[in-house]
Amino acid sequence: CHTDTHEYSTSYDRRMKGTSPSLSHAELLGRTYKRSLSTRARKKTGVFYTPENIAHSMVQECLSKRQDTDTPPTVLDPSCGAGIFLVTALRELFRIYSPKTTEEGEHLLSTCIFGTDRDPQAVELTKRCLRLELREWARAHRLSPPRSLSLAQNIRCGDSLLDWTNHPWSTPLAQHQAFRWKHAFPQQLITKSGFDLVLGNPPYGLSRGEQLSPFENSWLKENYDSIRVGKVNKYILFLARSLGLLHENGHLAFLIPNAWLGIRSGEKLRRLLCENKYLEHLVIFETALFEDPQVEAVIVFASRASHKKDSFSLTRSSSPSWKSCEQHQTLKYSLCTNDPECLIPTHWTPEVSTLFAHIQEHSQPLTHFGFRPMIALQAYAAGKGTPPQSKEDVKQHTFHSSEKLSEEYYPYLQGKDVGRYSLTWSGSYLRHGKWLAEPQKLSRFSGPRILLREITRPTPHVLVGTFTNEVYLYNKSVLHILPNEDTSEASLLALLAILHSPLASFVLAFRGRKSQRKLFPKIVNRDLQTFPVTNNFLSFIPQLSQLAQELLDPSLDSNQREQVEIEVNELVCQAYQLTPSLIRKLDSCLARSAI
Repeated sequence: CHTDTHEYSTSYDRRMKGTSPSLSHAELLGRTYKRSLSTRARKKTGVFYTPENIAHSMVQECLSKRQDTDTPPTVLDPSCGAGIFLVTALRELFRIYSPKTTEEGEHLLSTCIFGTDRDPQAVELTKRCLRLELREWARAHRLSPPRSLSLAQNIRCGDSLLDWTNHPWSTPLAQHQAFRWKHAFPQQLITKSGFDLVLGNPPYGLSRGEQLSPFENSWLKENYDSIRVGKVNKYILFLARSLGLLHENGHLAFLIPNAWLGIRSGEKLRRLLCENKYLEHLVIFETALFEDPQVEAVIVFASRASHKKDSFSLTRSSSPSWKSCEQHQTLKYSLCTNDPECLIPTHWTPEVSTLFAHIQEHSQPLTHFGFRPMIALQAYAAGKGTPPQSKEDVKQHTFHSSEKLSEEYYPYLQGKDVGRYSLTWSGSYLRHGKWLAEPQKLSRFSGPRILLREITRPTPHVLVGTFTNEVYLYNKSVLHILPNEDTSEASLLALLAILHSPLASFVLAFRGRKSQRKLFPKIVNRDLQTFPVTNNFLSFIPQLSQLAQELLDPSLDSNQREQVEIEVNELVCQAYQLTPSLIRKLDSCLARSAI
């Protein structure tokens, strides 16, 4: 990257106060570096860069939590990229500790600011940004120009997750830039037992889409087994690893996707943060922060400090400036740890907690009653299937047809074909067989079953689903609930009625793992597996199944349909033993969530 110093002529003091009309050199260089990476390279590495105002607020909040303000803190970014967090931290340290000479400024930089990145270009970029920041600080304060510090001991090149301290050095580890933390930073990790602040926006890489090599995926699975559930997700591992790099009174701030709050692969991380009371503050953004990826982000503020409270704070913000946001609440750790999967309930109020406590007491998971929620097939993915599909197969939808070309072709449903108690086939066919990316047994797509659209709707009707016993194929945009051999069709119909009730909408709106997203809210299979079905279910099957049959009748007019829906809702409330007070709470919660 060859960006001249004159591009950063805006005064240092104006930027420090946040009044700069232009980008700082760190953000400008970061954007330049981002543009230098191809879209494919960014997706493969999972690297996306942080807006400067977000980094500034994260640094400020971390610094404000420190008790020892006499000594400048050591600051680490374990995936420093273009250095935005480290430059911002250095700027704040200059402001707080006011070095009087150039030498004191150099000392502050060389003893307090540290980072790593697996990309050599990013490492050199971070060093350059830090040197430029030091130079501008000295110039703004009319001090002598600083030396050209090497910073080789401060900003290191290597993969933060592949720590080979306790492993033999091998060719694969060398090729993947494995790192020795205590060898790289002995003063901070051995003498001081950890960094004071760890900040970052780690890579979001998953073990799919070539984001991890086979060796890296295998190594991370084995060495992060204590925090991993299912597939490897790098940002989850980064956060857990970074907690281990903190001093016992240190503080952490990470900008990561919000998916970990509810997905199965985030369970051990949630337990780590909540059972140890590390989590201090959670900031949930209801608007996209990045141009790419279009992920909904959260900031996790955590600490290993010994003075623990019994709760953490949660802020919901529709803008990057969360400090001015009024949507603040406090959540007890026990609310999370008492949940079977340690879900973090980001939308819960005392009313919501009361309702869930009652529902939990009077129910069992859906699978207890002879139902099998399942994910449907995946038709296309390059490299999958027998023979392996080509990119052209995926693009052209090779196995789809508008007509039944042979006995291998079956009617194919799109998500939009599934309605509320209705099914409208759009007319396409799919050739079923081993050539599909992830084929499944045809028996799963025939016989009585419930079909549910993956994408949810706003309350009070979150789920969109229907019943069928016809042969239809469909992909993961449609989930299905299959019966066990001894489960009756009437049971399926009764369950369908419950799933379309306001009570079910409440459960999925407030506890769904991905239903609270602003972008593409959806249900996942685990939501269905753990859905609470009333203990009185068997007693209510005859009435509920009869009402579901009526709602499946396309000849029912809107007035009749509305009346039957009311009867269903009343029966569901009876089945779950909701008192008039709890019903009012349910209505209130649904009304607020619909705003």
